Amino acid sequence: MGGFPYLVHSPPADGAWCIIQASRFIEKKGLDITLKAFAEFRKKYPNSELILAGEGPLEGQLKDLARTLGVEGSVRYPGFLNQKQLAAAYRSAHLFLHPSQTTTPGDQEGVPNSMLEAMASGLPSSRRCMAEYRKRFTSGL
Repeated sequence: MGGFPYLVHSPPADGAWCIIQASRFIEKKGLDITLKAFAEFRKKYPNSELILAGEGPLEGQLKDLARTLGVEGSVRYPGFLNQKQLAAAYRSAHLFLHPSQTTTPGDQEGVPNSMLEAMASGLPSSRRCMAEYRKRFTSGL
């Protein structure tokens, strides 16, 4: 995790939060959950922005959902970010989200690398509490 130096992140004094999720745009990453949560969050913090860094087959659907939720002007899609670009994005963010979900055929992920990188950089991170996360983090791995 050497490419992700630790930095203390403070909440924005003006309430203009910058929230990021970095992942492939596929179902198990829970990007639709992120967008819905962000739409609710913006009700309290209307100057906030969401960065969805990545690429994938769901990009069009995610943009449509952002439009339906009325947050399209507050969501940025910078595409795939290399390690240096991602580290810079983490430095400028206030919160990392990665809700992950199990898909209908049962596809699920372990602990996403992007979440580990965000945590290594000191970025407060939020995720769904899944058995896999609990097992890995409580065992010290």
